[in-house]
Amino acid sequence: TQSYRFALTGETPRRFQLVVEPRSTSVLRLSSLTVVPTRGGGLTVQYALNKPAAVQATIRSATGRVVGTMVSGHATGAGLNALTWDSRATGKPLPRGTYVVELTARTEEGQAVRRIGPVSLR
Repeated sequence: TQSYRFALTGETPRRFQLVVEPRSTSVLRLSSLTVVPTRGGGLTVQYALNKPAAVQATIRSATGRVVGTMVSGHATGAGLNALTWDSRATGKPLPRGTYVVELTARTEEGQAVRRIGPVSLR
């Protein structure tokens, strides 16, 4: 650290010390969202983060009904990541149709971002 001195007219000199500490000021970014159907009616959600964040994906039907969720369970690292959901865990595979995947990422500092992508099961 360094210090800087200055004097006000008619007053005694004062001394201040500035301390600069690095802080992450970058905004959380979620990009490259790709939803790929798997055999048996499941889904793999691939995405990229610019810094670590906990991620949750919600799968909705065309009417908006939640049909499944995927949670990373912990902060995933920066870079390319993937979540896989097996629809058979809910008792039966998803029927053919169009679905929407809503991906939400949240950092420990509370920054959050959301992306939405469609997927068609044939």
